[in-house]
Amino acid sequence: MKAAGESITEGIDLTGTTALVRGATRGLGRECARVLAMRGAEVLLPCRSLAKGEATVAENTRGPTRPGEHRERTFSTAETSTGAAVLDLENAIFAAA
Repeated sequence: MKAAGESITEGIDLTGTTALVRGATRGLGRECARVLAMRGAEVLLPCRSLAKGEATVAENTRGPTRPGEHRERTFSTAETSTGAAVLDLENAIFAAA
């Protein structure tokens, strides 16, 4: 049985799309990040705990793919535990745009 996010996004190709997902280390945010990456989006995970972000990335980039999934799943993490770190992330995002 497919998860709701997988069913809703079936047939959608997000290749070339970048998604920033807050709260991606647990719950709904984690599921959103997983499905977005599964559909080909590059997913950026701003996290207060870089270790939790990296664990989320590791969990979502291993294992075989199913039909309709992109084999390569691209995630990036960014530590955001301080105000300065958040500003650094914001500057990096705008510089890349």
